[in-house]
Amino acid sequence: MLCLHELVPPEKAVWIPGRREIEGVMNPSVKRRYCVLCGKFHYIGTHKGKKLNYWIDFLSRFSRVMNKLFKHERKISKPMTEAQRRLIQAEMEAHEDFSDLFSVTFSQQQEVFEELVLKHTGICQRELEVVYGRMEGH
Repeated sequence: MLCLHELVPPEKAVWIPGRREIEGVMNPSVKRRYCVLCGKFHYIGTHKGKKLNYWIDFLSRFSRVMNKLFKHERKISKPMTEAQRRLIQAEMEAHEDFSDLFSVTFSQQQEVFEELVLKHTGICQRELEVVYGRMEGH
């Protein structure tokens, strides 16, 4: 169940270490507020997560592109069935942190999405990248 998130006051924010290494240098520590109910840190960066509807729409577009690549070009080993698409959607909906925009980043959501697609469709990482490439128009 999603937490309703109550932020600690700004004066109670804590310092946390940087999360990414850029060109061999770690990001500096940042002062972050957190939820007093669940303890999650509030993500305030520019790489915020998207609402679940974005990912459902993305899954639909991904499925269409994947199926076209299978049917017309044979660049994918198998199509995505409607049942597989529904299973992926159900797991995204059930994933505890996927829809929690308080603390999740877009890249964390994308990682979960990719894991679910690979798990339920049986395609390989290379085929996943082929579909992404076609979606971007490459």
